[in-house]
Amino acid sequence: MRSARLWFVLFSFCAWLCAGCSCGGGRSEPDGDADADSDSDSDSDSDSDSDADSDSDADSDTDSDADADGDVDAGTCTDGDGDTYGDGCEAGTDCDDADPRRHAGCELDCQGDPTAEGCPCADDAEPPACYDGDPGLVGTGVCAEGARACDHGEWGACDGQVLPGDEACDGADDDCDGTVDDGVLSQCGDCNPACRADEQRHGEFDAEGMDGVVDDDGSEGLILTTETREAGYAWIANSAEGTVSKLEIETGAEVGRFRTGVGGAIDAWGAEGGSPSRTAVDGAGNAYVAARAFGIQGTASKMAADEADCVDRDLSGAIDTSRGSVPMAYQGNGLPSSDECVLWTVGVGPNNGVPRALAVDAGDDDHPEGYPWVGLFEARQIVQLDPDTGATLQTVGVNGTPYGLAISGDGRIWMPNSCCSPGGGIESYDPATLSLSGIIPHGGDGCTGQYGIAVDGLARVWLGSWTCSRAFRYDPADGSWFTVNLGRDDIVGRGIAVDGNGEVWMVGHLNWSDGFIFGFDADDGTMLHTVDIAGVIPVGAGVDDFGRIWTANQSSSTATRYDPATLTEDTFAVGLGPYTYSDFTGFQRRNFTAPRGTYAQVYESDCYIGVPDWGELTWDAEAPDGTEVRFEAQTAGTLEDLEAAPVIVLAEVPDDAPPVDVGAAMVALGIEPQFYLELTIVLISEDRQVSPVVHSYRLTWECEGD
Repeated sequence: MRSARLWFVLFSFCAWLCAGCSCGGGRSEPDGDADADSDSDSDSDSDSDSDADSDSDADSDTDSDADADGDVDAGTCTDGDGDTYGDGCEAGTDCDDADPRRHAGCELDCQGDPTAEGCPCADDAEPPACYDGDPGLVGTGVCAEGARACDHGEWGACDGQVLPGDEACDGADDDCDGTVDDGVLSQCGDCNPACRADEQRHGEFDAEGMDGVVDDDGSEGLILTTETREAGYAWIANSAEGTVSKLEIETGAEVGRFRTGVGGAIDAWGAEGGSPSRTAVDGAGNAYVAARAFGIQGTASKMAADEADCVDRDLSGAIDTSRGSVPMAYQGNGLPSSDECVLWTVGVGPNNGVPRALAVDAGDDDHPEGYPWVGLFEARQIVQLDPDTGATLQTVGVNGTPYGLAISGDGRIWMPNSCCSPGGGIESYDPATLSLSGIIPHGGDGCTGQYGIAVDGLARVWLGSWTCSRAFRYDPADGSWFTVNLGRDDIVGRGIAVDGNGEVWMVGHLNWSDGFIFGFDADDGTMLHTVDIAGVIPVGAGVDDFGRIWTANQSSSTATRYDPATLTEDTFAVGLGPYTYSDFTGFQRRNFTAPRGTYAQVYESDCYIGVPDWGELTWDAEAPDGTEVRFEAQTAGTLEDLEAAPVIVLAEVPDDAPPVDVGAAMVALGIEPQFYLELTIVLISEDRQVSPVVHSYRLTWECEGD
């Protein structure tokens, strides 16, 4: 009985143990449960919860918090190696929580780069230099090295280094490409976004803006040339009908015919208009015509080359002018032409003064196109006229009887003394010193008697002989004379001209029959061309900017154009009895009296609000002795008004140095800056043997409203 009770107790105890330890399956483990781990729960991990992971919470991940996201929630720090780094720790995460010497950079190759961030170090180690970018950029622009400090046994971040950044307009090379403010400067080269600029230099100059200049590779800039952008006109006086014909150089077409002198029948070889015989062309292409008016007062007239310069005197809104071979009528008896491109007609000198000479000088700042000078044969005077009004500015008494005028590059006015008979000689007047040379007698072989006159690029004076087949050259540098024999003793010499290639051209004719054109070297007189122009009597010779030779043919009322390059000639109709042997194309003045050329550019403001503040002009130019570079500006509210706007001389090289404040120059003259600005660069040489050079220039402006 006692034994039965003992077995019952043992059986009851075992049943209790099996119920509490899930003994189902009949297996028993040392921890009292049915699994194989050391804890008392029924899962197979070593923690005390009933899930399958090894942490102490009841989820299935390996962290110690109660969720299943795999990380330690905020406020919970797991630091397995005691270095204060770990999951959820304030110092940061730990890539190796079993090694207190490393908490970052576990993936680094510390053997290859032992000082890389995160590699182990001694806390007292000297901070090494460091740079996390391309080491080749260190020292370029702002890029610079920093230093690493040892922090808790690891190398820290590279402190103080400067890596490449976006380029800013701050005077520094922020992207370390070797160029300061690369690609972020304004057009003016500064950090002002309202500033604009235009720079032009050799190889970039606009051919459309060139007139008498060329962009020369040898000089690396703009220099003078004999070629001009505008072909211009030949102005031929028709003595027998009192008109002047305006021929287009390029085509030969007569594009205007204008009455000279005044209306009414007068005793001037039976011609109205005063028997005009000399023409000259100024720097703007306008023509002056002198009418002899034998027995009464002679006249001078000015004709505009461009209709933009004509005057709408009747306020009709249109320019009334001749555009072909038919001239407009006089305004009345004793009055000048009604043509609105005949700008003025004035009496010159006393009665029977007989204007037989005409030329235009080099001009000045007020009139860079030049002042006309009229020579009075019978009065023995030369008279300077105002280009705007024709008023007499000065009258100079001379010793001889002026039969033509030519002005050399040094400003001296040369005139033959009389014509057509032995003797004569030449005389000069220097306006700079107000001095006359007196009559200089001919040298040479005794054949004298001069007719036409011209000067060359060395300021030598050329005369065509009436009495024999000769041309004469006088050199004022040494007072010497040189004679060129044309090889035809039966020729009467008339007009003479010099081209841009060192060749002199003279016309002559047999006794009132066939004509000839002669071309010879200006230095040694070698004959280069003899051209027979049958059936005409040429009295005048002119050169155009294409190198072609023009003659005014009195007997046939025509003009001949001869091209030495192609050996061809063309003939064009003009008015009755053309009698012109002065510089009727303007070539002599452009090339020898006032050798100059221009480069012009028009600037249109791109300001959104208001007119621009025209800024600085700078340049790179050379002006050897005897040359000059002049910078001029005009400003207007419209393109159409630019041409008539006053000219502002900004600088003259070599006297002035850059920069020049363009806006200030305008204000100083009381000129308000406008929307448009035309900049003109004028190149000037005394003799065209030496040219100034413009290598480059730069103009800036600012838009205040931008």
